[in-house]
Amino acid sequence: MLATTCVSCRTKVKGCKDPASMRYNSQADEDDGSCTYSSVTFFSNAAAYNGVAISRIEVRVNSALLGTTGAVYATPPSGCQAPGTVAYTFASGSSVEWTSQITLANGTVLTRSGRVEPAQYQDCIRQVVSP
Repeated sequence: MLATTCVSCRTKVKGCKDPASMRYNSQADEDDGSCTYSSVTFFSNAAAYNGVAISRIEVRVNSALLGTTGAVYATPPSGCQAPGTVAYTFASGSSVEWTSQITLANGTVLTRSGRVEPAQYQDCIRQVVSP
């Protein structure tokens, strides 16, 4: 009697192969396009800077204009799509550079910037963009 083992006959496991994804499957042999990534919500936590009202806050991600915040939250908003916030959904596991241009009522322009990475275990990252 002849006994054989077929190692290559094992069914390939399909799934997300990107460890930065929220749907990462360490058992996956073949990427099936199911990777999903977290979002980052940019929000303002101040209506003024040194007593001068903030007129506008523009948010850019990787130099591209993402949008303008339109509300003030003393504490982080509860959702990634809260009114007056600007949201960015990561398209990959790569980090992004962000910049906020804060225009005050007296014409002064302030800039803040940073880098944010997608989170593997939470779907919403909150980032303050005001001074």
